[in-house]
Amino acid sequence: MLTGLLLAGCLGTTTDPPTPTPTISPTHAVPTPTEAPIGEAEPAPLEESILMLRRARDGAVLGAAVTVTADGFLLTTAATGTDGVEVVTPDGTALRPVEVARDDATGLTLLKIPATGLAPVRLHRDASSTGDSVIAVGFDAARGAFAQAGGHLTEPAAAAATPGTEPALLQTDIPLVAGFAGGALADPAGTVLGILVPAMDSNGSRVSGALPAAYLAEWFEQWRAAQRAAVDESAGWPVLDAAGALTLRYPEGWSVAQASGGDRDYRAEIVPNDPDVPLRLSVAIEGAANPGDPMDFAREEFGERRDATIWGTVEYGGMPGVRVVLNQEGARVDVVYLFHDNRRIALSLTSGYGPGVDDPRADRAEALFEAVLRSIARTQRPVG
Repeated sequence: MLTGLLLAGCLGTTTDPPTPTPTISPTHAVPTPTEAPIGEAEPAPLEESILMLRRARDGAVLGAAVTVTADGFLLTTAATGTDGVEVVTPDGTALRPVEVARDDATGLTLLKIPATGLAPVRLHRDASSTGDSVIAVGFDAARGAFAQAGGHLTEPAAAAATPGTEPALLQTDIPLVAGFAGGALADPAGTVLGILVPAMDSNGSRVSGALPAAYLAEWFEQWRAAQRAAVDESAGWPVLDAAGALTLRYPEGWSVAQASGGDRDYRAEIVPNDPDVPLRLSVAIEGAANPGDPMDFAREEFGERRDATIWGTVEYGGMPGVRVVLNQEGARVDVVYLFHDNRRIALSLTSGYGPGVDDPRADRAEALFEAVLRSIARTQRPVG
């Protein structure tokens, strides 16, 4: 089974380097909705944009998350980890989220769920004033239902914010309860001024505030800019030719530790030259009938596994696929399966930087993997 082959390869070691391959021009994936600026959508009903976080085992409400892209990226302050957590979409579907990034300074967390067609919020970018009417939007934990509470700003936030430093919160006179954490503070028109913080601070004092929209937008854009920078950097990376099935680029300062097989039984391992860097890139190709829907493949292979979370559908090199994140003995394994010409192509990055941590090295590893994926190009077969 390819999953076993791939993950065994992630942890194995071999030392036969292949013949160097020629340099080619990079080919990037078509931009996804995630690359559009966040917070500029037309306001949707907030009950469509603010999603419930609940505990999977008993359905207890943990808080809320704010939808920032149509393809499943969410922001929340209510998650301290994603084990045993579900996100409930507006149609009642419960999905396990992937934790993508975290800001320890504020508890702000970026989540990804395997959903499309969601309703992102519009961010309020104009200055606000003391006394402005506002609405807190979240969930009533006792009833497990969508809820709103009205009030006023008692202290507006600065127009600019610097991620990594704790910003001044938007303060309100609304008595928040637990189910509102991670939800939205909005104006009467439904545009979002900020994300609500937990109702009690570490000292047990009641809080009625929100992280300002300027901070949310800047933090998300910094995360995305790091990925774009890695993609730009990849133009000068070495190239791996995977048995004529495809080419991809891999980071400077890494080496191909092993590569063997043909275009339907190929396997390669690429590792950093520095043995203290706990990363490994794996490529595996096998002949297999392509699924009609990549999500059906993901659900069948990983839907019941407690150590696996489905990220969602993807497309790289013009090939449809699906992304899955595995947690194996504390290591994060990002796996992308692509399907083309009755081939199943699996690419994975195994990272020793544990999941759920605010670590620049983990963020850098994710950006490198995204750059590798975007460099994928199908090899053109000769005509005749």
